[in-house]
Amino acid sequence: MIGDVVHYRHGQWNDSHSQESSNYRELANLIYAIEDAYNKGLLIDAELFLFTDSSTAESVFYKGTSSSEKLFNLILRLRKLQISGCLLLHVIHVAGKRMIAQGTDGLSHGVTCAGVMEGQEFEFFVPFHKSALNRQGVTLKRWVTSWFGDSSTWPDPERWYTTGHHINGCVWTPPPAAADAALEQLGQSIHKRPHFNHIVLIPRLMTYRWRKLLGKVCDLVFTVPLGTEAWSNTNFEPLIVGICFPLCRHEPWCLKGTPLLEPAERALRDLPAATPRWGRVILRELLAQAGELDSMSPSVVRLLLRGPGQK
Repeated sequence: MIGDVVHYRHGQWNDSHSQESSNYRELANLIYAIEDAYNKGLLIDAELFLFTDSSTAESVFYKGTSSSEKLFNLILRLRKLQISGCLLLHVIHVAGKRMIAQGTDGLSHGVTCAGVMEGQEFEFFVPFHKSALNRQGVTLKRWVTSWFGDSSTWPDPERWYTTGHHINGCVWTPPPAAADAALEQLGQSIHKRPHFNHIVLIPRLMTYRWRKLLGKVCDLVFTVPLGTEAWSNTNFEPLIVGICFPLCRHEPWCLKGTPLLEPAERALRDLPAATPRWGRVILRELLAQAGELDSMSPSVVRLLLRGPGQK
């Protein structure tokens, strides 16, 4: 979409391309479309968002290289086009079901009457400006408070820089496009007051901007699948949740990567989406165990957080 006009192209691959991998064809199709729009003068000094259901296309673009020579050459073409056209380019992985609902997937089959092509709003299918709370609302808040507590605070973006630094039990719900800014403030808050609990909830969109930072800031990161009571199938992508536990007063102080978290990580990963009260008991018990560490003796804490045979 450029202005109010939707530009599209569809067709069949010729014999030379039909033998290539789906990842190659996906990325090649994106580049052909960009080059076509650029040659028409539509993308000069523009900010361009490319949505693809190929996670490989996204990772190869931001990694900048690939072990496949053909994929590498495609990335090189894209980077050259980005420089010559002064493009601010974003490649974003989305769920295949979102592509189907939006109508792009149907173009590959010659269907031109679905999603955007049918007249639906284009912006509806690119909600990286909406937070998890905006998208799921009361249902998500009820699920979080059921295991994190009713006293939790849900700061809006204006309070990331104030309330988020001074109140225990904050639930951060940044939109994917601003998640990196929120996580930076969360990191400062943890540095100032390491005895506070925090939770982060972010839909799995634009992960190249914030996923690595989330893993550094949070002690436990897990995924809430689609179809749970907290995160419905209409969201298309799953929900990423991060938990920051308070530092323990005993060595080794930090809970990240310790045996205490491993059983919970496995249990949450293997938990089916249709499970009633998804993850509540596991998370409530984990928070209770973490809160009891300070009242234990150093030797017991060392055993829990390091495990037998570790110094």
